[in-house]
Amino acid sequence: MKKFLALILALLLCGTALAEVVAPQIDEAYVEVEDSVPAMNDAEVDFAFPSPVSYDAAKGIITIWLDYYVGPVNVTLDDTVKLGVINGIYFDFDAGPRSFDFKVDKPLSAGKHKVKVSCSWDSAMVEFTVAEAKPTITPKPTATPKPVAVDPDGDIECIDMELILADLEMAQNRLARMTKTAKSGNKTAKAEMAWLEPLVEHLGQGKSARTFEFDEKDEEQRFALREMGLLSYKPIIYACNMDDDGVANPESNEYYKIVKARADIEGAEVIPICAKTEEDLATLDPEERVMFMEDLGLTDSGLDRLIKASYSLLGLISFLTDGKKEGRAWTIRKGTKAPQAAGKIHSDFERGFIRAQVIAFDTLKECGFDYAAVKAKGLQRTEGKEYVVKDGDIIEFLFNV
Repeated sequence: MKKFLALILALLLCGTALAEVVAPQIDEAYVEVEDSVPAMNDAEVDFAFPSPVSYDAAKGIITIWLDYYVGPVNVTLDDTVKLGVINGIYFDFDAGPRSFDFKVDKPLSAGKHKVKVSCSWDSAMVEFTVAEAKPTITPKPTATPKPVAVDPDGDIECIDMELILADLEMAQNRLARMTKTAKSGNKTAKAEMAWLEPLVEHLGQGKSARTFEFDEKDEEQRFALREMGLLSYKPIIYACNMDDDGVANPESNEYYKIVKARADIEGAEVIPICAKTEEDLATLDPEERVMFMEDLGLTDSGLDRLIKASYSLLGLISFLTDGKKEGRAWTIRKGTKAPQAAGKIHSDFERGFIRAQVIAFDTLKECGFDYAAVKAKGLQRTEGKEYVVKDGDIIEFLFNV
C-alpha cells in the first residue's frame, strides 16, 4: 500500500506537461466566433472537463481548457475529426484550468460544432458556434476613362438601325395579316401585299423607310403608313452640338460636313447648335440676349433655328391674330386657304367665313407695329376664300353665322 501511494505521489510531482501546438498564421478570416461560448453543464462533468471552447478563424486554432486530467485524453471534433491526444497528469487546482490549442486543416463552416474530450473511464462534450462569414469587399480599381472617338456617322447608323429593326418587325407583322386576309379574296389586302413585300425586303437590307419609293398618290397606302407609324419613315433633323466658333461657321467643322452630306442624301435638316450657349441665353433678359448673340455673330438662337427647321420639315407655318385680350400664333399646314385657317380658331369662323383682313408681319414691323399707319398707307389687304395663308400673316377674320 505504501509503495502504491509513493508511486502516485511521484506521478503528481514529476508528471509531464503537454507542449502547446503553435499554429501558422492564416491571411484571411473566414468566420467570426460568437463571444459567449456555453460551458459544460454538471451532468457532463463526472471527472471535471468544464472546457469552454474558442475558435480562432484567422489562425485555424481550436482552444479548450481542462481543470484536471489524467492522460491519455482523446480530443475529437464533431465526432469525426481527431484533433489530438493529451498525455500526462494535471491536478494544479490553484493555477486554474489549463489551455490546449489544436490546429484544424480547413476553416470550419458556420453553425454549431462540438468538441469531445474522453479518456478510458469518462468523457465530456462541449458545443460552440461559428458565426456566418462577413464577405470581404475589395474595392474595384478606379478605371481611367478612355477618350471616346468622335464618329457622328457611326452614331447615326447605330440609332437608325434600331429604328429600322423596329419598323421591320412592324412591317412583317402587317404583311402576315394581309397575307392571311388575302386568302379570302380581299382585294385591298392583295394590293397592300404588293408594296409590303418589297418594303420588308428593303428594311431587311438595313435601309430606312425614308429611302423606299412609296406611291404618294395612293390614298390607301398613305392611310396604311399612318397606321403603321414607321419610325425610320419620319422626317429627321440632325442637331450637331458644336462650340461657339463652329456654330458661327459650321462649314469649317469636318464632323458637321459628314452629317450634312448624309442629311442631303436623306432630305433631312442639319442644325448647328451649342448647348452651352443655349444654356447661357436662357438665363439672360431679352436685351442682354440680343447683345450676347451679336457678340457671337448670331442672328437667331439655336432653339429658334431648331423650331424653324422643324416647321419647315413638317410643312407647317403660323399665322397671327391680335385681339384686345391677347395676341396668338396658330399653326397650320403650308398651303391652307383662309377659310380653313379661320376654322383653326373656331368652326363657326370657317362655316360663316366672309373675308380676311391681312397684314404681313414684316409690313407691320416696318411701320413700328402701328396698325393705323399700316392702314393709312393702304398696306392692309382684303382677301377672299381662295387666299392661301402665308407664314407670319396677321389676320382679322370677318364671318357671319
